[in-house]
Amino acid sequence: MSDIPLSFGAAGQIDLSWEFRHIPTVTYTVLWNLRFDYLEKLAIRGLDMPHIRFTCLLGLAVLAAFLAASAAQAHHGWAWATDEEFEITGVIQSVRLGNPHGEVTINVDGEEWVVEVGQPWRNDRVGLSEEMLSQGREITVHGHRSAKEGERLVKAERVVIDGKDYDLYPGRTS
Repeated sequence: MSDIPLSFGAAGQIDLSWEFRHIPTVTYTVLWNLRFDYLEKLAIRGLDMPHIRFTCLLGLAVLAAFLAASAAQAHHGWAWATDEEFEITGVIQSVRLGNPHGEVTINVDGEEWVVEVGQPWRNDRVGLSEEMLSQGREITVHGHRSAKEGERLVKAERVVIDGKDYDLYPGRTS
């Protein structure tokens, strides 16, 4: 990656006279090669370098925390699911257990549904193993379906396999 020729005027202004089509490359290169010596040349009034560095780092930390929290909230938890109880029975087609939670794909009358089961520790706690979730086995899922219309996704609170209940969220009141 080549360095972008930045020139600074007498007032510490960056010369942005190159074509606008270079902006994505310039942005990436400047962020990748950001060195605080550029900030020294910007001549920000009233702040010395330690204050500028602290302000930049604090701003980046706040932005990173906000983005992480937003991403986590966008999917995890129960906000994406309806409040109504939902029950569905189908045949297990595939299983992926692991973090952040397991997923079991079931076939219900020719349609595939994805069932979110618990995190690995939650599945272990109730005795729900990958062997119990084997392909071809019938499973009944009690939980909450996606609030997005047409999406075949269920968050399982409890599953029933071979007549035995596995209560993933025993203390949760729906």
